[in-house]
Amino acid sequence: MTDGDLTDQGSRPPARPTPTLRQQLETRFNQVRDEALGDPGSVTASHVEEVERLARLVQIQDQLYPQPKPRWPVAGAMLLTLVLISLLLFVRIREADVELDLVLSEVAFELTQDHVLTEVLQVGAIAAFELRSVQMPYGSAGGDRSRQADAGGRPAVQLEAEGTAGDLTLEPLTLPAGTRVLLSPTLQSNKIRLTLSGPDLLLRVGVRGRVRVSMPGTAAQTVDHPTPASVELRSSEVPLHLDLSLPEGRALRFAPALSVKSLVLDSVEEHLGGERSVVRQVSAIRSGSLFWEELGGREHRLRASERLRLKGAEGSLRMLRYENQQLQLSFAGQVRDVLAGAGRSLMPTWLDWLQAQHGLSLLWGATLYTFGILMGALRWWGWRA
Repeated sequence: MTDGDLTDQGSRPPARPTPTLRQQLETRFNQVRDEALGDPGSVTASHVEEVERLARLVQIQDQLYPQPKPRWPVAGAMLLTLVLISLLLFVRIREADVELDLVLSEVAFELTQDHVLTEVLQVGAIAAFELRSVQMPYGSAGGDRSRQADAGGRPAVQLEAEGTAGDLTLEPLTLPAGTRVLLSPTLQSNKIRLTLSGPDLLLRVGVRGRVRVSMPGTAAQTVDHPTPASVELRSSEVPLHLDLSLPEGRALRFAPALSVKSLVLDSVEEHLGGERSVVRQVSAIRSGSLFWEELGGREHRLRASERLRLKGAEGSLRMLRYENQQLQLSFAGQVRDVLAGAGRSLMPTWLDWLQAQHGLSLLWGATLYTFGILMGALRWWGWRA
């Protein structure tokens, strides 16, 4: 290769790419259009035929050599469908209305309003612990006697009616909002422990006739109250415990429609052994059912000792009764989550909710959506009806 050949190659302009048919069509069409806009008479039939021939060639070329179609529309439709199905199947609704009908050994809750927890309740015996003060009338001994506790003191009192000659009644128990209530069993039959956690609670116990009184630091004595009198119990800063012994065959019925929150259906078991103690939470449920109002009252039956934890529970205790060493409870309200066993959520999914609330709309919507996706895919692949 000579220097002249190199010079010729260096001075030669680079080869221009050959225009495609579609580019030739666009160029020629623009030329004819511009001529028609400037001088309509200058555009002849041959000009139009030339453009039509080029357009026909482009059409034939597209049929023989079709351009590859982008895959993202089908992939996008499949991804969107997968996301929608995942949301319906796995995302759970945030709140739900539930009803509970349970038989329990123990229950705890917090009052959201001032309530009368119990009406006048006849008891065979009552023992109170963790008190700040006890004011005791001694009718037969004359005068009133009051026992005040020092700071941190924990006086206690136990009252027991002597057969038919004595009478004990727990007067209506009015509790302020925010009081925490725990009902738990004791080792003795027909006896229940009522634990109240709240500020400065005042309880009154009506006494009449022969009542045996036991207090720390004094000998137990039987006091005769010929006329009805009242014992006043005032709580301290720690929870107040009341052990109530009911007459044989008598049930303890609490006031209906108690507004409550933070419902706990577990009990705490403590096993003491040597230097170590084991504390664990176990289910207090003996039997019962959970009803989902969002799903048309669908029932979920609960097994004995099945753990059930309610998050954000707030509603009404329509019925609460203690009888034969077990509590019967009926609750209706809202929950943010319901956990069973080791933490499995029982909250309905959006698909469950749609099936229950809009079953027919869901059927038609799913049918139309599936049909639309199918038809779009077929057309994308070139199918024509």
